[in-house]
Amino acid sequence: NRELTQQVRELVPFARILTPDELKAEPDLLSRIEVAFGGLQKEQLPLATSLRWLQTAGAGVNGLLSPLFAERGIILTNASGIHAEPITEHMFGMLLMHTRRLHLAWDHQRRREWQPPASQELVMLAGKTLGLLGLGAIGGHAAQVGRAFGMRTLGLRRMPEP
Repeated sequence: NRELTQQVRELVPFARILTPDELKAEPDLLSRIEVAFGGLQKEQLPLATSLRWLQTAGAGVNGLLSPLFAERGIILTNASGIHAEPITEHMFGMLLMHTRRLHLAWDHQRRREWQPPASQELVMLAGKTLGLLGLGAIGGHAAQVGRAFGMRTLGLRRMPEP
């Protein structure tokens, strides 16, 4: 995102901010990077000899893990939890589209047709059971929203704590 890159450059004028495309154009710069936000692939890590900190844009870091981090003392941080609200909103948007048949209502409205839905076609979320596999940031937030809709929420997690 060019706009975000420009904002960062304005906030930190003393630092050189590189995009993945710029690194491809000048691969020798990889050895001089000290801090990286996403954008580095596992195969690039051995070449990033000055790297001190890698921040990922998502929660999962398993694909990046290697002994290199411990050997060089590289700090690895993730963005765990930042996707809870947008993913939950999308999930409930899809649930509402399905249960309230919003996709059909949208199509009818675009065609300027009045098609009243048969009441048996519409389903309420209230009173239904929401099953969640995983109760991390996303599952926990989805449980809260499900309860707000009047749903019974059940969650399954690997660890037995409540």
